[in-house]
Amino acid sequence: HYNNAMHAAPSSRPPAAIVVVATSRRYLGSGGGARGARGHGWWVNFRAGKGGRHLQGEYSHLDVEALQAWNDAVFSLGSQMAYLDVRSEPVAIEDVDGSGVGDDVPVYRLKLELATAVLPKATENFIKLIQAEPGIGYSSSTLHRVEKKVGLMGGLVWRPENEPKANPNAVVPVGKCHPDLTMPTSFTNMDVSSEHMVLSHVPGVLTMLSPRVHEIDSRFLLCSHHAPHLDGKSLAIGRLADEDSFEILQQWESSLITAKGRPTNVTLRIAQCGMLDDEETSNSNSTITAAPSPTDGNKMTES
Repeated sequence: HYNNAMHAAPSSRPPAAIVVVATSRRYLGSGGGARGARGHGWWVNFRAGKGGRHLQGEYSHLDVEALQAWNDAVFSLGSQMAYLDVRSEPVAIEDVDGSGVGDDVPVYRLKLELATAVLPKATENFIKLIQAEPGIGYSSSTLHRVEKKVGLMGGLVWRPENEPKANPNAVVPVGKCHPDLTMPTSFTNMDVSSEHMVLSHVPGVLTMLSPRVHEIDSRFLLCSHHAPHLDGKSLAIGRLADEDSFEILQQWESSLITAKGRPTNVTLRIAQCGMLDDEETSNSNSTITAAPSPTDGNKMTES
């Protein structure tokens, strides 16, 4: 039987039909493709003006207007006004006569409102740094970094004493809170564990960067865009107080030429800073007058 089975005639049945399944081509990013986290859905929303992926995930439900109304309620409990006069120094070729930066360098005023009633410790640190001398406070420091679609960073106020003065780039300046407020366990940070992160990072907000949890130093960020990823991580303490200041910030964020986040065409240096009283809140400082051009925002000229 084995031999008969081996040499049996082939079956007369026709071979099984081969089923060909026609599949339509799917174009990722243009109407087809998966609609999960890595699909094309985020691109459609981006084209619709809903922002990038980081604004379409866990933050897509946020209502910016409602968050701004909440911030308004926080500031209504009590606030103080401050200012930063920022000088835009062009990074140009060395002057032939060695005269350095001239007197015609434009200076822009940024008016700030600080939530002193709700955040007393963190705002005290900021106010002390505004009023301190160069090397301790914000005076003569720079807005040293541009985070595109987020804002501008500043607050590197301190250089170690053992830094070689002949080479200013040898040691990068660091953030340091006011000396009166340093922690026993840190030379540069202060404890803000008693402060609550009640302000949302909507456009125009001033926030302190945290080197560690419940600690801040002198570094700050001025938000030019909504930055919900900073909520619960950075301690927001204030905001830009007028539309002109916000327009200046947005113009810098969008137009400055940067290399790895650092401005290369100009140096934004804080020439002067301090607190504003009730009269100065509505008017400029008596030694400074605002230029009338709306494109210049709070551009200042010496009078």
